[in-house]
Parts: sequence; structure tokens; C-alpha cells
Amino acid sequence: MGHTRYSVRMEKVWYISHIDVFEGIPDMEIMRIAEKVQDHRCTSPMHLYSPHDGLDRNVFLLKEGEVVLYHSRDGKRTIFDVLGPGSIFGNFLPNAEGATHYAEALSGSRICILTPGDFQKVVAAHPDVLVRLLQKLSSRLHDYEQKLRLDTGSALEKVLGELKRYRRKKRNPFALLSKDPPLTLSHEKIAELTGLNRVTVTRALKLLKFQGDIAIDEKGRITLK
Repeated sequence: MGHTRYSVRMEKVWYISHIDVFEGIPDMEIMRIAEKVQDHRCTSPMHLYSPHDGLDRNVFLLKEGEVVLYHSRDGKRTIFDVLGPGSIFGNFLPNAEGATHYAEALSGSRICILTPGDFQKVVAAHPDVLVRLLQKLSSRLHDYEQKLRLDTGSALEKVLGELKRYRRKKRNPFALLSKDPPLTLSHEKIAELTGLNRVTVTRALKLLKFQGDIAIDEKGRITLK
């Protein structure tokens, strides 16, 4: 049992040390952070936070899998971001209001959770963490601006643009291989990402394949050319 706990702790240390916002923090400090972190393996889709949770300031680190951020209105879900491994997220800025969206970890994901107090101690001891975090948030805002520009384009541009965004966000900084694997995305998921209906998505994919922009194998996996 002791060996198992040690292995789990060292695994958390490895993941945390490879998240770029924690770059430069000494190993002993990383180990102390790892001791504070709650580790969750999602055997089914897991709700992380929503607009109904009040001022939840937890900090989430995504080790494996995928988290979708979305708005929900009249029972319809609109995804505006997909987070891949290595992402740090949450409603943790001290002067921000409550969350304005939903966050859901998909089945198979692994999540680390830091309390607001523990994260503030890390920032107080290592101000560079906050600087890197603000840089990531600035990059994320730029990405959202690009998505808004996509929304004014044609269905073809929307689908191809979202496929490129999804591939970029799913790149795994913990993986040994750097080659992008094919995308496993249902037409329904692409419809959620683009705000288009399923029929329009299917037509756009067929045209993109015909034009040579993408390849689709017999299992429906998509490779961007």
C-alpha cells in the first residue's frame, strides 16, 4: 500500500513539473504541491463547475483526456472551447465574478484539483507562475477572437477551422511522440463545435475530403493535410 501511494505521488510530481506554468519551481516545492493536489480519474463524464456553483475558485489541471467548456441555453449546448492535456483552468482570478459557463471532463480524463488557498500560496512563493498564467489567458483570448472570426465565415471555413483548433488543443505535452494522431470526432461533436447542424457538417466534410484538405479513414478518423 505504501509503495502504491508513493507511486501515485511521484506520478503527480511528474505531471505537475511538466505543466509550463510551474516551470522553474524546485523539485521539493513541486513535491509539496503534489501532496496538496486531489487526483480524480473520470470513469464517466464529470461536471467540474457551472454558473450555478457560486464563487468556486478551484484550480484544475488536466493530466489526460479532454475537458469541454460550453454554454447551455434552452437545453442546447454550445461548445466554445476544448482543453487538452497540460491545460490549467478554472474560475480562480480573485476579482472575477462566478463562472459564466459549464466545464465537463469527458470519460477517461484525469484531473488534478488545487484549492484556492493552496494555489495562492504557490503564486505568493513563485510570482512567475502568475505571469505565465496571465500569458496563457491572453493566448486563450486571442484564440477566442479567431473563433469569432471563423463564425462569420462559410460552413466549409467553420468546419476546417474548428478541426485545426481541435487538433492544436489536443496536442499532448506529456506524450513522447510529437506526431498528431488522427482526430476521432463524430459529426455531432463537430456540429457542437461549429454551431452548424449535422447535415451541414456531413456535407462540408465530404467537400473538404474531395478538395484534399482532409483524409477520412474507414473508421471515420480525420487527418488534416
